[in-house]
Amino acid sequence: MVLSSLFLCFRGKSNGRTESNYADFIRVSYITLSEATDSFSSENLVGVGSFGSVYKVVLVMPSHGAQLVAVKVFKISRWGASNSFIAECEMFRNIRHRNIVKIVTTCSSVDFHGNDFKALVYEFMENGSLEEWLHPKHGAQNQPKNLNLLRRLDIAIDVACALDYLHNHCETLVVHCDLKPANVLLDDELNGRVSDFGLARFLSKTNKVAANQSSSRGSVGYIAPEYKKGSEASTYGDVYSFGILLLEMFTGKKPSDHMFRDDWNLRTYVEMALFEGSVIEIADSRLFLQEDNNDSPTKYCARVSSDVDECCLSLIFGIGILCSSKSPKDRKDMGYVVTELQSTRNVLMNVSSKIYRIDPLRPPHSDWVKVNTDGVWRKGLGVSGYGGVFRNHKGRFMGAFSSSLDIPSSVAAKVMAVIKAIEFAWISDWKYVWLEVDSQIILDLLRSPMLAPLQLHVLWKNCLYRISMMDFRCSHIYREGNQIANALASFGTSSSGMTWWNTPPDFIRSLYDRDKSRFLNFPCY
Repeated sequence: MVLSSLFLCFRGKSNGRTESNYADFIRVSYITLSEATDSFSSENLVGVGSFGSVYKVVLVMPSHGAQLVAVKVFKISRWGASNSFIAECEMFRNIRHRNIVKIVTTCSSVDFHGNDFKALVYEFMENGSLEEWLHPKHGAQNQPKNLNLLRRLDIAIDVACALDYLHNHCETLVVHCDLKPANVLLDDELNGRVSDFGLARFLSKTNKVAANQSSSRGSVGYIAPEYKKGSEASTYGDVYSFGILLLEMFTGKKPSDHMFRDDWNLRTYVEMALFEGSVIEIADSRLFLQEDNNDSPTKYCARVSSDVDECCLSLIFGIGILCSSKSPKDRKDMGYVVTELQSTRNVLMNVSSKIYRIDPLRPPHSDWVKVNTDGVWRKGLGVSGYGGVFRNHKGRFMGAFSSSLDIPSSVAAKVMAVIKAIEFAWISDWKYVWLEVDSQIILDLLRSPMLAPLQLHVLWKNCLYRISMMDFRCSHIYREGNQIANALASFGTSSSGMTWWNTPPDFIRSLYDRDKSRFLNFPCY
């Protein structure tokens, strides 16, 4: 009776884009599934889960033709399997999203021995689960699998969009309760699809907590801390699981890795790397593999990680850390997470094409504004300073700034100088910005957040966003502007706040007067 009513609900519900229209369901029997799987032969088995097994089959039905599907057969004798089947049926009655696996039909019948038989039939995901790609089994005969940085970021965005839909946009809000790589499937274009709603719970819209339902269990390593204390299922639990998933995707390490014990876990491992500015060292090395198109079958060759890669990894890890905060109230809503990940993708795609080494003497046209920046740390004074100077295409002075910084680091001061230079350019609506740097270190700092001083995380992200919206170029060259920038940074160590000059300050004029020949391209008057 329950399944009959569910089928009626499937056929009758069609309330807009958030409801699934199941009027075209293929009706399938136990006999049909048994024949299609060759009596559920192990040759057709593609996976085994907590409550049953999954088979890959081709269903041939009149008027529908052949369709490749995945059949999830529930092991009814296992405690909770029957409830899991009903829960998934109920969930798929209410949800439909491009990043959630689609159900084809269900089967509730008896087998040839009179035992209850229950199965769900899904569209088949050709590329298997994210788990198989992140942690391929040794000795597998299939072609090597790899997901590079951009692919993984796209999949993370897909999963985040699915959770945002479940938490914020369903007619009846849903919490998944068992998010992990094994429950993220990849279609033939490697788009991420969330699957397995056997532990899912409906939510109360007022407080986004499951009402009158038992606490979820989930999987070890991905379970939110509050669940272990008996808290009800909530969106915060899914956000925590997503945070751990995100960290796993980009480190390549499972939360259950043998290196983690007691208070040393995947989150603290990444958090320490962020603090030390060593995210490249903990990142999965396969992020930087690319397809070698000269060979067949597919092979991969290594490429050197760029500073833009480091920047984006720092942003991604930062999001993962926020999502996996111990306290639920410190975690972010999935709508916010989607926006942040999409912004990070824009940085990866846009900034990487804008920041590169070029060494011409002059910008290509008169609209360009040149800027030189620098930062210093005066150990004797116990203070850092930073500064920058702007010039037009002819080299004439347009403005300069200088300030102190309460972070004892020349690296942080150099980063802050670039941040403020881009901020001033943004406020002044200068659309063509040309940064001249005098060393490889500064160039690297521009491309990477170098989050050793975590205080600069948000500021640096805003800087990268602004760069992505500008026509921005960087020249790796030592010129007189770099000497001026250094003088401004040194002046900043003795200042109490931000100073802006519309005309050259006296200490810059004195540099010019002492060696006019050196500053021919930097006229002060």
